Amino acid sequence: MKKSYEDLLLEIEQLKLENSALKSTSEDFEILYINLSEHNSIIENELDENLKTLQEASKKIFDSVYYAKRIQNAMLSKISDLKSIFPESFVFLESKDIVSGDFYWFQKVKNQFLFATVDCTGHGVPGAFMSIMGIALLNEIARNENIREPGIILEIMRRQVKASFKKTTKVYQATDGMELAFCAFNLENMKLQFSGANNPLVLIRNGELTVFKGTRNPIGSYIKEIPFKNNIIDIKKDDVFYMFSDGFRDQINSKMRKYTMRKFKNFLLNIHKKKMIEQKQDIGNELNRWNDTQHQTDDVLVVGIKIP
Repeated sequence: MKKSYEDLLLEIEQLKLENSALKSTSEDFEILYINLSEHNSIIENELDENLKTLQEASKKIFDSVYYAKRIQNAMLSKISDLKSIFPESFVFLESKDIVSGDFYWFQKVKNQFLFATVDCTGHGVPGAFMSIMGIALLNEIARNENIREPGIILEIMRRQVKASFKKTTKVYQATDGMELAFCAFNLENMKLQFSGANNPLVLIRNGELTVFKGTRNPIGSYIKEIPFKNNIIDIKKDDVFYMFSDGFRDQINSKMRKYTMRKFKNFLLNIHKKKMIEQKQDIGNELNRWNDTQHQTDDVLVVGIKIP
């Protein structure tokens, strides 16, 4: 059936209207696209500025932390001084973060060699600040020639740490403080005095391992404070001593398993006959092996000393 002339005209007019509507919609989309492009450009510029600001802030923070690491390293005792007394010895310190809450300290005073391995509350920047306090306290105590007994030294440290926190903060937590092992070597009479705040001392002699446990109190406030026990040990040539923080034995691997003290003692027993430089390498390898793909969960400090 043929369409009439009038019907064709109506269809043409309808198509014109639809074409006009499509053109208008197309123009609206074009305007919307231009607006979105402009808005996207503004957002990108803002993101670039924010990213630049964050990068600058991050650089300042990292620069400050790395500078803090330089300060912390400068305050640590010199390994060469340790080697001059104990040629067969090592210090293994692996921080979880850039700076560490673990530190070692030693000083020769007359006929005694004082040595401490210290684990401060936390790690990273908070731990590093605490370590600076600990080093300053130990340096101050070492200047007093009348104080040489490790148990008394720990008592003085506990008192001073508690006093320092009470002065600087209204909120003092019982967990704030340090755990440490402190030794006083006397190579003239071949005696060693040891006292520990939670941390032990391990002696290996003739293939037998002995653990001298520290007092179950930290340096700081505690629910039930008891005096730090002072141990006196007769030392012999070729005795090997180990002092360490809890970092190694508490490492958690990718299977969520803790290394444990038992495993760590067996590991030390297996490597103790090697040269100290080799033992240090073995400790690093064992730490990497255990952590696997897992990030290090705590600062690690291990010190080994062989009696000459």
